[in-house]
Amino acid sequence: MAANRLTQSGVSVLTGPQNGQPNIRITEVGVSVLFNSAPGTCGYVNVFGGAFQDPSGNSLNGGTLTVQLNVDANTCDNLQKSANVLDRVTLDANGNVPTGILNLYPNAKLSADVQGNNTIYYMKAYTAKGLLVWQKNVTVPTGSASFNLINA
Repeated sequence: MAANRLTQSGVSVLTGPQNGQPNIRITEVGVSVLFNSAPGTCGYVNVFGGAFQDPSGNSLNGGTLTVQLNVDANTCDNLQKSANVLDRVTLDANGNVPTGILNLYPNAKLSADVQGNNTIYYMKAYTAKGLLVWQKNVTVPTGSASFNLINA
């Protein structure tokens, strides 16, 4: 079933069923909050942590982590994930992605739309003032319900 998109006052809401449960993305200018339903038959991995710091060693309190797929992909439960979607997560006082906020498909559960390509997540961490301080191409592993970005 196709997803539904509602737009009002700069807020875009995307809803669509996933294993009988809604999957909702709310996007505002400069802010994206991700609400994922419980893991589907092929499962999400909760991505958390990171302990991101600025060049002076200060935690990125109120900073942002952005996440974007490198290529459009199909999921193991027959959903389409677009490389054009940039998700943003606000980091906590210790520069961490809070547990339970960012749920991603393991890369092994994604099939790239472009033959011969593998999927990766582009991740970037910014200070609260928008200064880029960390970036990495991350592969989210299978076999665990969670993945600490300290291990990325």
